[in-house]
Amino acid sequence: GTLTTNQMSVKMFFVLGSSGETFEFEVEGDSYSTFKSNGSQHAILPTEDHEDDDLYIGDEVPSPCLIPSVREMARVCALCNDSTIEYKESGDFGAIGQSTEAAMKVLVEKIGIPDSEEDARLSALGRDDPAARVMACNNYWEKSHKKMWTLEFNRKRKSMGVLVAEPDGKQNLLVKGAWDAVLT
Repeated sequence: GTLTTNQMSVKMFFVLGSSGETFEFEVEGDSYSTFKSNGSQHAILPTEDHEDDDLYIGDEVPSPCLIPSVREMARVCALCNDSTIEYKESGDFGAIGQSTEAAMKVLVEKIGIPDSEEDARLSALGRDDPAARVMACNNYWEKSHKKMWTLEFNRKRKSMGVLVAEPDGKQNLLVKGAWDAVLT
């Protein structure tokens, strides 16, 4: 959608499971909209069956953030990122910052958060108070983790890193970037 709407969106992603298996998901929505016009969540759908994990083609994943590797990806997308999504009075959504980072912020909102009760409350906000809902999941991650240090994106390194303090006091370096640079 970048050429036609000047917006970028994540349409598909994959993560690794605990045994090294690949889980691939399709993501509903093609704009910076973090939820549907009726306030409900955009669907995240597996592209293949994983019977052991109760994931089946065509079945919406009810709480994607409860899948450990998806939760970690959402945490990195939320914290290793300087963009923001805004809800405009016109009912449209816009991005402040880089379009690729904005697309990752929107993905975090579509994935939700690991606290099921709070996630349900946030889903209701989409209907009742869209301006408060637009970045609620990203805000969840930002409130629970303190950014201590940022290693800005560099073309040679092809990545960006953020050192964060976890809720338990431990520190972790979160990195996003070109897969060949991050995984080698």
